[in-house]
Amino acid sequence: MMTTLRIGLLTLVAILTGCQPSSPEPPVPVFGTLERDRVELRAHHAERIVSIEAKEGQQVIKDQVILRQDDRSLRAQWAVLNAQKQAAQARLQLLINGPREQELARAEAQLDAAASASEEAKRQLDRVKALADKNLGSESNEDLLKNRYDQSVAALRSAEQTVSELREGSRQEQIEEAAAQVAQIDASIAELSVALDKLIVRAPSDGLLERLPSKLGSDTLPGAVVAIMLTGEQPYARIHVPEPRMAQFSVGQNVSVRADGFEQTFNGRVRYLSAEADFTPWLALNKDDRERLSFVAEIDLVDASAKSLPTGIPLQVTNP
Repeated sequence: MMTTLRIGLLTLVAILTGCQPSSPEPPVPVFGTLERDRVELRAHHAERIVSIEAKEGQQVIKDQVILRQDDRSLRAQWAVLNAQKQAAQARLQLLINGPREQELARAEAQLDAAASASEEAKRQLDRVKALADKNLGSESNEDLLKNRYDQSVAALRSAEQTVSELREGSRQEQIEEAAAQVAQIDASIAELSVALDKLIVRAPSDGLLERLPSKLGSDTLPGAVVAIMLTGEQPYARIHVPEPRMAQFSVGQNVSVRADGFEQTFNGRVRYLSAEADFTPWLALNKDDRERLSFVAEIDLVDASAKSLPTGIPLQVTNP
């Protein structure tokens, strides 16, 4: 009888124990690191670095000068282009203004002199021909005077052409051609101005100057990284979500973030979820999860105190 009663009591205890609700398991964190937007500043020209005006680890503001490259070569090209522009502008102005009265008078005087010289050469040639017809002159002398006459006629025609051009003034085509030459030089100067400005490396936004790979006095190649900045007011967490847990995250969702070495729990908001899976990096998850596929997610840390967190610190993200 006693044995039966004992068995009944034990059965009742077991039933009552099984009916008690089990305590909820704590959420399993997802691991990642703290990141900031990284910007690489590159050289545009193969010139030597002559000045570094910011230090690694320094906070810089937008448009602050970080370093300068040697500009002497481009400055020399600038001087040549400006001299060419002055000459082209002078020629254009000369064509627009047309000839001066003194130039026209000088050309007309040269025309009169050429006409007189041609008439004199013609008289001498005619006289020698008349003597030759009477067998009183030499053939060589006649040839000499013939050449002299032909030259005088050519000089007369050239003088006539010069006077005609001066009287008519500059043609519209000549003015347009000179104006186009000035515009072409202006375009080259503008292009060179842009190239000169690119010799000065400036901060594209406020941020932290993380590294200066190139040193003072070093020669750079076009496209070489000369400075690396961390930008953005707030840092963000980059995590790797295992495929089975993707349904637990959505863009705009609020999450909790813990950083190694910090007691505070930071508030975060999911801003990005990758649509393509990738193999999980070895350092992102615990040992049992490393072989699984994961999806990259980015989470904004909205607390102002998160600004002081160091870049690259390990993080744990959980659903609240």
